[in-house]
Parts: sequence; structure tokens; C-alpha cells
Amino acid sequence: MIEIIVFEQRGVWAAALRLALADSLIKIGEVRSQVECQQRLRHAGRALVVVELTHRNGINVAPWLSQLTSIAPRAHIAIVAQRGLELLEPTIRSWGAIYMTNSPRQLKPLVTVIRRLNQQATLETPQNLRADIWQRLPWPGVAGKA
Repeated sequence: MIEIIVFEQRGVWAAALRLALADSLIKIGEVRSQVECQQRLRHAGRALVVVELTHRNGINVAPWLSQLTSIAPRAHIAIVAQRGLELLEPTIRSWGAIYMTNSPRQLKPLVTVIRRLNQQATLETPQNLRADIWQRLPWPGVAGKA
């Protein structure tokens, strides 16, 4: 299962995501600092980090996002931005974000992405990965005996 980590200061976005995902078992964790987020990512398998971008934190978010990919290469990033920052979407996507919105009411596309990522994470269990590798071997007779 994918882990959702919401990095924001007030809890508005996490609450909106919980409401949007109320019918699922996907858990949403909240963090308030970059250090806390990085610690959670180190222990997560697949993760989606939802980062709040504001006028105040924007200067610190860009370099930090580039570090996230080296800390957790299997993590995806979504940006939830303060109004007025939507013009930065091309730049934000170049930082590695797979989604951006500036309204808690526009989370339906992000919920679709979360469900898809969760489905992929479920399919990538170690047993399924091993079976998939064996099926791709060029000697099918040996694969059946494993």
C-alpha cells in the first residue's frame, strides 16, 4: 500500500484528502517539517509526498524537492499551492511534481492518481516481483521448477 505524507503547516490539505479518500483504507500522515518528512520517507516503501507551497516557503521548497528524489527514489511528489502560485506550475513540474492544485476542492484528479499508485504498489509485492521475473526468463522449463 502506498503511504501518503502531507507536509503542510495547518492541516487543511490533509483534511481535504482524508475526506476525498474516505471510502478507502489509504492512510494519510501529516508532517510539519522537512526533517520529519525525510525521516518518514526513509522508512516508506512507495510514497506520495503532498507538499504545501506558499509564498513564504517557496524559496526553501525547490532545492528540498530535488533532494527528495535521492532520499526516496520511489516517492512521488504532488504540490498543493497557495492561490496566486498557479503560474509556477511548469516550473513546479520540472522539480518532479506529478500534480499541482491550488484548491482543496480540486483534489479529484489527485485522488485518481493516488488510487492508481496504490494499485501499482499492491502489485509490486516481493512475491509478485519474483514470479514476474521467473516468467520472463528465457528458459521456461527451469522457471516452472522454481
